[in-house]
Amino acid sequence: CEEAESGIVSVVVRSAGWGNGNLAEFYLNGQKASAVVRRGLNIMELRSDGGPKSVVTFDTHGSGSDALVAFLDGLPTGTHVLIAATDEAAGNLTAAAKAAIEGYGAHLIGNFTYRGGYALIG
Repeated sequence: CEEAESGIVSVVVRSAGWGNGNLAEFYLNGQKASAVVRRGLNIMELRSDGGPKSVVTFDTHGSGSDALVAFLDGLPTGTHVLIAATDEAAGNLTAAAKAAIEGYGAHLIGNFTYRGGYALIG
């Protein structure tokens, strides 16, 4: 990562499914953000200044899709999120969950596959 201009946050999101590294990482201004990640879709909510506000995980391999929809739909308009999959997150990802993610700018969530990586800056 390169140093960002004043007032601009440089963001990197990395994801790898089970067979390709099994990771979800968030970087802000070149520094790896401290985040506990688990199986499923890990979402970092950003504050208005670009700093991390919260990190939550939705086990969308299990039954986490409804909670993911409720979380994303409950965020204030204009909130930026970073999303990274780890382990397996596609198995029970519902159409409603995909639509909620598309609401944050996703165009390829429909191509997300079993144990695949997925990252979004939205």
